[in-house]
Amino acid sequence: MYLTEGPGSWQAFLKRPDNTSLSIMEAKQKYLNEQLIFEEQMSYLQLWNTQNTMSPTAPGASAAGGAPSGGPASTPEKEILTEDGKAILAEDGTYIVT
Repeated sequence: MYLTEGPGSWQAFLKRPDNTSLSIMEAKQKYLNEQLIFEEQMSYLQLWNTQNTMSPTAPGASAAGGAPSGGPASTPEKEILTEDGKAILAEDGTYIVT
């Protein structure tokens, strides 16, 4: 799965080479668009993650589709990885730092 990175801070965004020649209004529009795309991706990943966790066929899920039997696991069973292989979101919806 390919994920775009967020635009970063406003100051860093303005200093990026692809933005230095833009007017302030063009830069603002581009920044807001990149932020929206990033937030939509994160929202989709969280929704996908929740649906797969709650599915009765998900690994470790109970027959009723609830929490895994035997209590919470200390590590997630699945991870969603960025293009460079860094884990960013665990199956339980928590962010992973690797």
